[in-house]
Amino acid sequence: MINIKKPDIKIVREKLEAKLGKEGLQNCLLSSYERRFKSKGISLQEAEEEILRGYYKVIYS
Repeated sequence: MINIKKPDIKIVREKLEAKLGKEGLQNCLLSSYERRFKSKGISLQEAEEEILRGYYKVIYS
């Protein structure tokens, strides 16, 4: 089995901020949170890492 290391979340955030801008990334986070997590009672802080990794995967894969 191949073990693929996930990038550190700080690096993910930095790359996405460079690509989308700080405000653009914040808008993406809030939009995704409201669509996918808010109704489930999950806080933005809890959902943030999953959202960031999802955007990173889409943009850099």
